[in-house]
Amino acid sequence: MKHRKGSERSRRDALVELHGSLDRRYRPEDVAELVLEALAGRLSVRERLVLGRAARHSSRGSAWFTSMSSDYARPVGGARQVATATRLFGAPAEVDPDDPDSLLAYAGTVGRTIEWTPDRTDFLADRLNREAREAPGWTCRSGSTTAGSACCAASPPRRTRSRSSGKSGGCC
Repeated sequence: MKHRKGSERSRRDALVELHGSLDRRYRPEDVAELVLEALAGRLSVRERLVLGRAARHSSRGSAWFTSMSSDYARPVGGARQVATATRLFGAPAEVDPDDPDSLLAYAGTVGRTIEWTPDRTDFLADRLNREAREAPGWTCRSGSTTAGSACCAASPPRRTRSRSSGKSGGCC
């Protein structure tokens, strides 16, 4: 946010900054001020009043500042996850890692081997307990017979302590 009160700027500059704010964390008050600048003369009296009320609290026209960043990390594709799933399940990766629909279809295809479906992904509601995961008797490459053990094949077992049981164990 470069603008401060007293400096002149064109509507085009306001529109460019407004467009740039689409993937940033601008405060609603700051966006209201940008809209007022970009659409000056095109708004009804009521629209100007509503936006003006919000823009009055904008940090853009005052010395206010926030420690929260107005920018954040951009989303990245699923190439790493596809590579890991390909290595773990041996399924060919004919997927566009930047297309969410393609990734979901690939996850559903690969997930069938462990009876996972994309519509059942809520960790608390859909997660099977240890006995239910062991019931089908899947065997991962490391030799354990746990449904969630596919991760054992890609890396050596982690030496972690389970919060619930206090036992040391592998990834499952």
